[in-house]
Amino acid sequence: MFHRDGTMLACYPHVETMIGQNFADGPFFQILSKADQGTLRLTSPVDGQDRLGSARLLSHFPIVVIATRTVSAALADWRAQIRFLIAVAGLSVLVIAAMLFLIVRKLSQQHRLSQRRLRLEKQRLDTAVNNMTQGLLLFDSSQRLVVCNQRYIEMYGLSAEVLKPGCTFREVIAHRKATGSFVDDVDEYCASVLRDIGQSKVIVIETPDGVQSRS
Repeated sequence: MFHRDGTMLACYPHVETMIGQNFADGPFFQILSKADQGTLRLTSPVDGQDRLGSARLLSHFPIVVIATRTVSAALADWRAQIRFLIAVAGLSVLVIAAMLFLIVRKLSQQHRLSQRRLRLEKQRLDTAVNNMTQGLLLFDSSQRLVVCNQRYIEMYGLSAEVLKPGCTFREVIAHRKATGSFVDDVDEYCASVLRDIGQSKVIVIETPDGVQSRS
């Protein structure tokens, strides 16, 4: 509490040495020279702490009431809330990271299991195909080789390096002609086979040992 002329009349907590001192040049009285009340942030001349203060000039008395509070005390609740929110955010990040880790690990396990099953099925298919008593060729819609068993290679004395998945039907027949197991015109034969397939006709191919196969 101050007199209108800036003299301190009382303060809480009580500081005896401050009573009677004049603070007319202080920031609060500079504000009160223009209005009857004001609020500001300042370093307190009493205890030297960073404070938020509000001053008001009483209407019918030559007294100024000034109330202050340290900035740290004023922001204590806000800082506590910020720390709480940061803790919650950090915990949420950890939970999400743990969930992502578990999901990725589960997907990885499923992928490895699927790859293992695929390899097993492929091994079974290869075993079944290569133990057939007849030669087998399987082409896709673009006339490229998908499956060729060992029996077919042995029947015509062909090279496994040539008859690999991806080679064309014409390349297979051309390889047979080059190795002596096919004597007709390659292009004419390929065109005839493809034409018959397009017309859904049954194609009979006679092997060197006299066995006839149908397709």
